[in-house]
Formats: sequence, C-alpha cells, structure tokens
Amino acid sequence: MWDLVRDDVTGRRDSRVARRRTESAERNRADSSHPLTTLRIRLLETRPRESAGVVPDAGTWAQIDAELADGLARAEREAADEIRYVR
Repeated sequence: MWDLVRDDVTGRRDSRVARRRTESAERNRADSSHPLTTLRIRLLETRPRESAGVVPDAGTWAQIDAELADGLARAEREAADEIRYVR
C-alpha cells in the first residue's frame, strides 16, 4: 500500500508545485515573515541537488523500521478504513 501511496504522491508533485506557484502568484501580498511561495520554490529549483549528509546503515534502518512498525500499521489500518468508506 505504501508503495502505491508514494508513487501517487511522487506523480502529483509537479502539478502541486505548479498549482502552488500559480496560487501564490495570484496573491499579491507577501507573508509577514516569509518570502512568497513562488520565490521560495524558484530558489529551490535553482539550487543544485546534494547527497544526504547522513546515510544510515542497514542495521540503523532496521532499528528505525522496528520503532515505527506499530505506528505504521495503525496508520495503514486507518488509511484503509478511510479509503474503504470513501468508495
């Protein structure tokens, strides 16, 4: 299930970025503490991609997976319930 969710989110990224850019451009006032979203997106798009600074080894990933397993199982059940009742 999570692979499908990840693929769906990844597939929608470009349209979300474009929509946010348009929505932000339509608002002609800047947030009081941040630049416009369009400017922040533009800045991110001009920056080179970098490798992660910290890359956990397989043992660390296994510990992380074990720690998150209960919460992930609960989230999967809740998401499945939501999907079941929406259809």
